[in-house]
Amino acid sequence: IAYLEEDISQAIEFAEESRRIAASIDTATKAIDANWLEKISDVILAIAYGETDNYLYALDLLAASEAFWRQQQYPENELLALNIAGGIYRYHNQADLALQKHQQALSIAAQQGDVNDVATAHAGLARSYRALDKPVTAIFHYKEAINRIESIRDRNISLDPDLQTSLLEQFVDFGRVRLVDLYREMADLLLSQGRVLEAQQVLELLKKQELQDYTRNQSDRPDLSLNNIEAEIQAEYGSLIAFGQRVSQCQQENCGD
Repeated sequence: IAYLEEDISQAIEFAEESRRIAASIDTATKAIDANWLEKISDVILAIAYGETDNYLYALDLLAASEAFWRQQQYPENELLALNIAGGIYRYHNQADLALQKHQQALSIAAQQGDVNDVATAHAGLARSYRALDKPVTAIFHYKEAINRIESIRDRNISLDPDLQTSLLEQFVDFGRVRLVDLYREMADLLLSQGRVLEAQQVLELLKKQELQDYTRNQSDRPDLSLNNIEAEIQAEYGSLIAFGQRVSQCQQENCGD
């Protein structure tokens, strides 16, 4: 809560206390996995330190967490650490290094088949390519992320309208970036490229929530279609994901080559 309220010093204090508690737990009782709790605390601490000048410490904590969860075969938390690390790199103007983290995350997420995790990784890649002034590739990843977010929204159509709206308010990236921000960023990027109709389509996806709040009916949400260049990128990324999955597998198996 302190982090969300931008009280970084208090967030660090709370995270440090959580870490101290985790370190003091007697693992012999087996009542709780202290190592697991300590790594979770490290992630929280990394988020707090990530916006400070001491962000390299945050990245060290995340690297240790990645290795721990990879060894424990806990991909959900490994993905969390990878995406946060990517966000911290991008926050400190190192988008090229952010790309590496998000690509690793995409490879793992694709292997796991979780739509939300794949969307999150694409969102990180989109924001990184945008920071590197590569709008065409960035737009491709924005589309990949938003199409998956829309599929999740479609599945939640029967939920209370407040719950449906809250989905778009969820955080998707380091620095308090929400899902709704992705739509706006993509629309801005499309407008900067003169692709006005596509930008309008993205904004219409947000407006449809207001209509559904009244009708409670599912209206068609067409996918954001890929143009020829983006289709080529999709084909390339299909092979890159497969390559990334092989690299991830080798890391777990300590491959020699």
